[in-house]
Amino acid sequence: MNIKFFRLLIFIFLGACQSSPPPLPNPIINVDTPAETIKLDGQPSLVLVTGSLAIIRNRPDVSAAEIARYKKNDTLLFVNELSRHTLEIKLDDIVYDEPWLKVALPNQNGLEGWVFAGSLRFLQTPSLDLQSLTMARRIDKILGAGWNDKLQAYNQEFNEMQTDIAFQMVWQRAEQIKVDLEQKINELYNQSVSSQKNDFAWINDVFNGYQLYWLDEKQQFALYKNLSSWLPKTIQTADTSDEYFLNNYLLLYANDSSEFWYTDLNIRKSANDTLLYSLLGRNIHSQILAQTTNYSQDNLFKSHYADLRQIVINDILLCDRFWLDIETVKKELKTILNAPDYNLNKNNRISLEARLAVLENYQANGIIVNGIEN
Repeated sequence: MNIKFFRLLIFIFLGACQSSPPPLPNPIINVDTPAETIKLDGQPSLVLVTGSLAIIRNRPDVSAAEIARYKKNDTLLFVNELSRHTLEIKLDDIVYDEPWLKVALPNQNGLEGWVFAGSLRFLQTPSLDLQSLTMARRIDKILGAGWNDKLQAYNQEFNEMQTDIAFQMVWQRAEQIKVDLEQKINELYNQSVSSQKNDFAWINDVFNGYQLYWLDEKQQFALYKNLSSWLPKTIQTADTSDEYFLNNYLLLYANDSSEFWYTDLNIRKSANDTLLYSLLGRNIHSQILAQTTNYSQDNLFKSHYADLRQIVINDILLCDRFWLDIETVKKELKTILNAPDYNLNKNNRISLEARLAVLENYQANGIIVNGIEN
């Protein structure tokens, strides 16, 4: 496709999807293109402003004349040219050491300029060359030496898994990386004194299978599996154990195929409410226990099935708020206890029987029911 035509199509789209940038402070300035730049092959690609402000300059230099300013979530078009040199700049209390990218500005008649890469993220997966020149530097600069190698090795395994054994190993490895990465991101966030906090949105581009969320309820970042990106991996493997496991795991997050800090076993009264109500009585708990019973002895995923089933049981044991009326709640709990094929272990059975006794006298025990009507 002709590159100029491609850019025209992109800008027609951008013009419809975002507000115009602030007015130019001066008449249009000629943009210098220094000899010390790197030109990449391929089509131009969209980039998103993730810093609080992105300043477009006529040269890849912090002292160069300004052409325009763009705010967070505005979109620009990277035209496959970047500076050979990098620069350390602090943005939103994070120090970046990155090159300058040449971008085309929307609604500016083809005007191009230079923007510091640290204020952007790529909306399309960058080429390996571009990753090594930009994201690799960012990862090690911000997260620490060795993090880029760790994430690259993991992403390669994620993309190339061919067996259910490989899937299980990548699943476990991802869990450990998630814990370490969450800790690092929250440490950086808590060290910041800026009123404009960094949103670390670029993490989504470098950690396959996960999505980063900011949790207002807990005032921290959290990484959750994007299960829709894991499902194709189970299909590409030669075996079916991983596919059965993931389909059963998806029962906890059937609404949007993404993990979150609460599951589909619960509900909130509003998006801003931190109180969770159990949906025991809607037969979601019993359905998951029934469907996982047949696979819970799978040697490869045995511990994962045990964890999944325990999430269901813990919701019954620990939640003191229920969405439905007490009789409907008790009915499903009795169904679970009386089902001969749910394969409950002794400790869980004893605990669930004790829970039923508590629900029989729910008012005296401070249990809230019928949240749907209150």
